[in-house]
Amino acid sequence: MEGSIQYVANDLYTGLSNKKVYPYLSSIFEVDGIKYVPVSPSERTCDAIDCTYTGEPYELKINKKVNYKGVDMTVREINPYTAYKCANIKKAYIDINGSIGHSAFSGCANLSSVNIAKVNDIGDWAFSNCSSLKILSLDNKIKSLGRYAFRGCSNLKQFVIPDSVTILNYDLLRDCSSLKSIRIHKSIKEIDKAFYGCTNLSTLIIEDRNTSLKIVSDNNPLFKDCKLDSVYIGGKIVYETSRDYGYSPFYRNTSLRTVRVSDAETTIYDNEFYGCTNLQNVSIGDNVKRIGKWAFSGCSSLKNFTFGSGLQSIGQEAFSDCFNITQISSEAVVPPTCDINALDDINKWNCKLFVPKTNIDAYKQVAQWKEFFFIEGTTGITNTVYNKAELADVYTIDGAKRLSKASTDEINALPKGVYIVNGKKIIIKNQ
Repeated sequence: MEGSIQYVANDLYTGLSNKKVYPYLSSIFEVDGIKYVPVSPSERTCDAIDCTYTGEPYELKINKKVNYKGVDMTVREINPYTAYKCANIKKAYIDINGSIGHSAFSGCANLSSVNIAKVNDIGDWAFSNCSSLKILSLDNKIKSLGRYAFRGCSNLKQFVIPDSVTILNYDLLRDCSSLKSIRIHKSIKEIDKAFYGCTNLSTLIIEDRNTSLKIVSDNNPLFKDCKLDSVYIGGKIVYETSRDYGYSPFYRNTSLRTVRVSDAETTIYDNEFYGCTNLQNVSIGDNVKRIGKWAFSGCSSLKNFTFGSGLQSIGQEAFSDCFNITQISSEAVVPPTCDINALDDINKWNCKLFVPKTNIDAYKQVAQWKEFFFIEGTTGITNTVYNKAELADVYTIDGAKRLSKASTDEINALPKGVYIVNGKKIIIKNQ
């Protein structure tokens, strides 16, 4: 076995690095290309420790129970490096009550499909550099995904985060260059530089949440390498706002086109969307009270901007260099106060300002807002800047909700069948 685990029968073996003691090491047995070592013969438990698999149909199975010489043994763990660089494996079926150790399947270059029916944890590097991996089915009760666990899985097009996972660890999906969309469910508490090198990631959905999402990065924005197109932020995000930490996850993302922020967020931070030169449409919810300094500075393609009823202030030069805005829609009855040069670079001839009809006169009298030549009153803002067809709720034919705010990629990845999307029936045929 290639790897760094040194298996010994007792502690008398000294001077060995990364040593693991199995008192019943002499009782190793092999079933279907996997070597197991008994942990407790009397309790009938064992661990998987090595792979000698060479046969067809190139499908490796590790189940809760393994039978050897008529005795059923319960598989407790899959040890580190168990199938490290096993080139013969094309499919893996894993169904145990334990964990998958670090680097257990790392470097299995021909592994294209993994079904993990039941497993507690996936260790560091467990499936890293499985460059052929296309289909990944993770048990929804997995507790943790280790660092680098799927790094370099360059053919992985879809990744569904198990509901019980709360942290996306460092480089979890690094260089997963075929991944097109990611959904951050409401139980995720922290993302630690998980998406570097995801060069085709275009859709980000941070699901509606009541708790904060902490984002950790170094001197690069979290989505620096990602060709983001649309972002939905369904709750409060928290991150280090200094230059040393890349400002914000979206700082200088030059592909990002559409942003929608739900009512759950309260602040658009300083520099949050600074330099997003392709950003065209933005809609922010009713509970956003403040837009920070330079928040949309340099968004030279921005055309439509809608904000909700709760906005109170807009920071210094928040819209500097936003020359192409043609429509600003406000639901705030009281005009938000504007810091120095907050709206100065907006072309007041080309941009129409839509505000609540009952308070149109207030906008015509207050600093910076009164400079717009065309201010129109509305009885209720209809959000036209956000195409809901991009992120749609999906229902089964009997009315049960299947997905919330799903992207096109997520909808197309559904099992074959009939679904209701935006009130219309759709048929998913291909898998």
